[in-house]
Amino acid sequence: MVNGDPRLWYRCLEQAGQSLERSPLVESPVPSAWQHSLPAWSFLWLRSGRASLLCTGDREGARRLFPWVVRNSDGLRQHLNADGLFEIRAWNMVDWAPMDTPSRGVVTHQNCLAVHALRDAADLAAWLGEEAVAAEWRALADRLSAAINQHLWSAEREAYADCRRGAVLRAVFSQQTQTVAYLSGVATGERAERCRQRLHSPPPDVVRAGSPFFAFLLLEAYQREGRAQEFLDPIRCDQKPSAAQAPGLSPGDKPPGGFFVIWCCVVYSTVRRKFTSNRTVVYSCQYHVVWCPKHRRRVLVDGVDDRLKAILQEVVRERQAEIIEMEVMPDHVHLLAEGDPQLGSHRLVRRMKGRSSRILRQEFPWWRSRPPTLWTNSYFVATVGGAPLAVIKQYIEQQKRV
Repeated sequence: MVNGDPRLWYRCLEQAGQSLERSPLVESPVPSAWQHSLPAWSFLWLRSGRASLLCTGDREGARRLFPWVVRNSDGLRQHLNADGLFEIRAWNMVDWAPMDTPSRGVVTHQNCLAVHALRDAADLAAWLGEEAVAAEWRALADRLSAAINQHLWSAEREAYADCRRGAVLRAVFSQQTQTVAYLSGVATGERAERCRQRLHSPPPDVVRAGSPFFAFLLLEAYQREGRAQEFLDPIRCDQKPSAAQAPGLSPGDKPPGGFFVIWCCVVYSTVRRKFTSNRTVVYSCQYHVVWCPKHRRRVLVDGVDDRLKAILQEVVRERQAEIIEMEVMPDHVHLLAEGDPQLGSHRLVRRMKGRSSRILRQEFPWWRSRPPTLWTNSYFVATVGGAPLAVIKQYIEQQKRV
């Protein structure tokens, strides 16, 4: 995808994976005779395997990469200490900034990235039919997350410390660490809210983001919250002489480059969307569907609406689809549905209309004197892409009040 050809992306993943022939974690300079580990890159490599399948649909390529995904995950597990935390002697940086990330010690952002990577790797395993492996990695991620919250959270500062040396939490706290804890799902409830506050408005005693090396994780957080302006501003700075006005970047920082801009577009379009898979397709296809009774009669009342909803839910469950939102008006039906593109919206709607017409006419005798079919032959369908799902859901929810 990056630079216009997914084969380049795959080749990068493949070459990095080959470094596992000599190292427990994917190495950072690949290909190279220099045997060097930067765990943040190793964990981003794990995440990129999921993203590659998501964006390209190359299931065969993902299957070839999967043994290396397993080996990288095993290497992560090998470096868990007695407290269940990831600890390794390596270059433990994630940003060019005055964070406390020693080459020896427990570094919090590495542990959070490990949780994030394990959960993404579990998604990849599930998509490839490796359900037992997926369950194992999710359980490992949950245990690591619990250890982080037990040992690396400072109750006094209400934040995650950058690192722990021995049994002592160090006194440096950073926007980077809070952001990764928030993104990875390690921080939940009130802790997540505290991390979120430092993400958007870091106080003076908190280390701020220092370079584009970290900025794409900051942008991932903006994307998750739907903060489009904050997401776009640093990318626009690619065309400006400085990034002084970009959120999260300090004055004088070098603005992000072209590769960074392309990667941000990939992040914006893929991060945290809901995806489903079958044996051959990974997909996210939502449809806004509307149809009416014959002659637009106001007959979907007096309990018919509730029974209709139950019937439609039965149909979508059988077809392994999902109704995200639904509202039945007296003279029309609104659905926001997601379905397998191999089934197609037409066959799904046809089954819903056919079965509901037959059952409702059987169960409500007063309909038998009406036309032989409940519904018109036509319907409206639009793919959901121009508007966010939340907007469509809100529109459907409000139909009863129109």
